[in-house]
Amino acid sequence: MKYRTLINGQKVQDCAESVKMTIDSKSPRKWAFVDMENGQVWMHKSRLSDKRGKAGDFYCADMLVMATLKKIANNAGGYIDLK
Repeated sequence: MKYRTLINGQKVQDCAESVKMTIDSKSPRKWAFVDMENGQVWMHKSRLSDKRGKAGDFYCADMLVMATLKKIANNAGGYIDLK
């Protein structure tokens, strides 16, 4: 059995084959996906004017998302419990 280590140190099992993950939305611009192993943030291309990091219909947008995450943390009193 193979495992991967997430940024928070948690170990998660690696699947033998890739798994397709799909979100259907009438508003794809509101979604961001986080790779919890390396911290990369991906958003749908309709949300970005910067075309770096293309991966299909998604773009790596790490820095673009940081302001939003800071606002979320500030609105939660600077602390977010992710348990």
